[in-house]
Amino acid sequence: LCSLAGLRLEIPAFAKVVGILMQRDAPVVQLRLVLNLVLTRGSNPIPLVPPAASPDEIRASFDGPGAGDSDDDGDRDRESQPPAPQLLASGCRRFPELNGTFLLDPEHTSYGRPTY
Repeated sequence: LCSLAGLRLEIPAFAKVVGILMQRDAPVVQLRLVLNLVLTRGSNPIPLVPPAASPDEIRASFDGPGAGDSDDDGDRDRESQPPAPQLLASGCRRFPELNGTFLLDPEHTSYGRPTY
């Protein structure tokens, strides 16, 4: 799909998009769609829903995890609490410069989420 559109997608950018979708519990259909972006010309696309999926599974694929659950207040509870003033990262061997304390930047957010 990217080659047909003339879009060049580097591996780190692709991995970032996939990571963000997974982190935010995006519907399975969105993740499968992004996986199709990097297929080579002539490859068979990944179907948006598994071929043997039941109607309920298909609906859940488009709605995302927890959609329609009226008693799930997990996101609201997290959003009502102030973010931690600092984060401590440790144990990163590949990029040791990432180890350390990261302070909250109250003036900037990333799509409404705190940044450090």
